[in-house]
Amino acid sequence: MPISYNYNKPKDILIVSVDSEVSLKDVDQFMLEILGSTDFPPETRTIWDLRRADLSSLDADFARQLIDVRKKYPERFKAKVAFVADSDLSFGLLRLYESLSSIALPQNTIVFRTLSKAEEWILSPHGGNRLTDR
Repeated sequence: MPISYNYNKPKDILIVSVDSEVSLKDVDQFMLEILGSTDFPPETRTIWDLRRADLSSLDADFARQLIDVRKKYPERFKAKVAFVADSDLSFGLLRLYESLSSIALPQNTIVFRTLSKAEEWILSPHGGNRLTDR
């Protein structure tokens, strides 16, 4: 599966890595896997590291379908989620997803260009300035 994760227990952060193109089925299977884990609660803060992912299939239609998959797992809605993409194209595509999901999902999500900025935001109690902290 192109999705793997590591739970950082001291920081209480789930780090999810995507290494290639990911399908809706992959995301659905992954959501079931993490919800079945007894290592961390469903509302665990999460950073999706997409720097090595192939996001070429991410468009508005795929983003809407991805949101539909996410809606199946309301246990995760309390989880603060950061996405990391370092290329301009991937960052822009994820911003599209961020915009669409902000309307459809009751979840605090934001896209960053660096892992360090994502972690800083994830660990902050109030979320920081969404426009300048990326």
